[in-house]
Amino acid sequence: MSPHPTARPPVERFVLVATPPVRALAIAAGAEVLGALLLVGWQALDLPLVAAVAGALLLAFGTVLLAAAVVLSGRLRTVVELTADAVGVTRAGRSRSVPWSAVTEVTLQHPQLRVVTEDPADGLLITNPRGAADPRFAALVDAVRQRLDTDRGYRPLE
Repeated sequence: MSPHPTARPPVERFVLVATPPVRALAIAAGAEVLGALLLVGWQALDLPLVAAVAGALLLAFGTVLLAAAVVLSGRLRTVVELTADAVGVTRAGRSRSVPWSAVTEVTLQHPQLRVVTEDPADGLLITNPRGAADPRFAALVDAVRQRLDTDRGYRPLE
């Protein structure tokens, strides 16, 4: 983080994504394997019908858990675009943009960066899906600070 503003590219894009759902995927994989083993054991070893029902239920549970993990991790993706004129946020297919001139305050309360405007309904809330030490989020906070300083006409003292 530099105390002096530097020349910024015309558009900066930050993609904030959640950590991969490894635990849910591992549980889903285990349920699928166990379900398949129960079904094969039922057929090959002549196990009771309860083994087949349990195997089918485990296969269904694993499939549902896998789909939920993939869909929910995709929905936690947030794209923040900073231009010379505005800050824009796209999350879950919805986009909102606020011009820098309308920004009255920017607050950081981990894991949220709040962009406040004159009308509170027009503000933006950017949530960091990772921990406080996420370098992408730190770069975003620094870029917002520099863009806001540039819009306000602030420059380093020389």
